[in-house]
Amino acid sequence: MTEKTHFIIGGVGRTATQWLTRALNRHPHILAAHGADWRPNKASMADPDSNHARREAVLDWLLSGQILDIDRYFSIFNDYSEEFCGNVHGIDIIGPYLYPQNFKTRLRICHVTRHPLPRIRSMVRKCRAMGQEHPRHREMMSDFYTGQVGKIADLLERHGVAPQGEDEENFVSCLLLIMNSDAAFLRTTAPVFRMEELTTRLECFGTLLHHVTAGRLRASATEIEGMMALAPVDRLGEPDDHARIMEEWADWQRKLFRDYLERTDLRAIYTGLGYDLPC
Repeated sequence: MTEKTHFIIGGVGRTATQWLTRALNRHPHILAAHGADWRPNKASMADPDSNHARREAVLDWLLSGQILDIDRYFSIFNDYSEEFCGNVHGIDIIGPYLYPQNFKTRLRICHVTRHPLPRIRSMVRKCRAMGQEHPRHREMMSDFYTGQVGKIADLLERHGVAPQGEDEENFVSCLLLIMNSDAAFLRTTAPVFRMEELTTRLECFGTLLHHVTAGRLRASATEIEGMMALAPVDRLGEPDDHARIMEEWADWQRKLFRDYLERTDLRAIYTGLGYDLPC
């Protein structure tokens, strides 16, 4: 049997991870699962009609409080024929990347990020839609807000703000989830790919493909183009959109974003990635 190459691609909050999973699965030698999915299945990933059932299963797993055993998870792939097997978006990369000696499975690891402004707005909209479709998602986000809001109580008090209603609470939760994750992930030396380039540039996608397969998969430009030939990713990539997003936010939201940007010391990291921050 050919030795398998296993990979983890991290990405938290609206970084085109479902698109990336479907693109990877278009190659016959790759099997990628998305999120907290214990049943890797190419057919289900390619079928939009299966999303509802998959989301319900993922919510069951998230709300159960189970801890993902990475070695156990990757042993599932032994039942599949694909040579390159991995997970996108479902596993925190920090532990496996910084402490590989704690895991039996040898992993190829990288991370996908995105400009924080359209990412926060997109995630808030997604949470609103998911909350309407899946009441348990609303419950999960409410629990997260209750557990995390104390960490920025001083900032909210400074601006005289008490978030009211689901959208305002989701704004706080999404900002914390995205920026706390970035503050951790982007400080590792794991390779980082910008979503904006990964979903549009063949050379960027090819570099990720080379990394996660340890250079063992020789894909031509035509093959890569075929993998990327999916529906376009919904994103706001024009520079003026970033300023417009901040104009649409309430004053307290703009101030909270600026304050937390400084608290997490992310400004230099985002700027180093080439992201403009109109604040």
